[in-house]
Amino acid sequence: LVSVVSFRHTVVSGLNTNSLEPVYHQAAKAGLDGAAGTPAAVFARLRPIYVDDGKFEQDFALLVVDTSAQRKKLAKYILARLEVDASGRACDPDTDPGTVEHILPENPQADWADHFPPDRWEGAVYRLGNLTLLESAANRRVGNAAYHEKFAAYGQSAYSLTHRIAEIAPDQWTSELLDARQREMASRAVHLWRSDFA
Repeated sequence: LVSVVSFRHTVVSGLNTNSLEPVYHQAAKAGLDGAAGTPAAVFARLRPIYVDDGKFEQDFALLVVDTSAQRKKLAKYILARLEVDASGRACDPDTDPGTVEHILPENPQADWADHFPPDRWEGAVYRLGNLTLLESAANRRVGNAAYHEKFAAYGQSAYSLTHRIAEIAPDQWTSELLDARQREMASRAVHLWRSDFA
């Protein structure tokens, strides 16, 4: 329950963490002294910091996760949870061998400009809708390649979310498709990271 509240509040909605401590303190105190003896009663005390579904979905649809250093683990955690929901198969972010792939590469070649405006590259590369899980050998092989080379790898991927890219974008990867994919992810995220008591 605390991880869901924190994920919604801090990771996705980017709200100030200062507001968490007093609410968590009151909820913990209520749990210890018996005033909140059930998870529902604890959630009632956490409700002021629980981001509602509408805001969470809207913020998730715009989520950017810089994949450098430790943030790559966050990206893999989110993608793995979405993958489990999409495929129904296990995908542990700590043990799954897949790697985080950038559909629009971090260093795109000039041929990407034909279908993806260069003035949107910087803002798109780390959007969650531009990230996906891919088998490490395939990821190394496609690297900064043109989309048609990446497309073939996506179509052969065992990851449902990645395989779906080949279905929704058979010709090119565009900023509009990125936006649409991230909105789908946001819709899925609302029930994945949700309190049973909301």
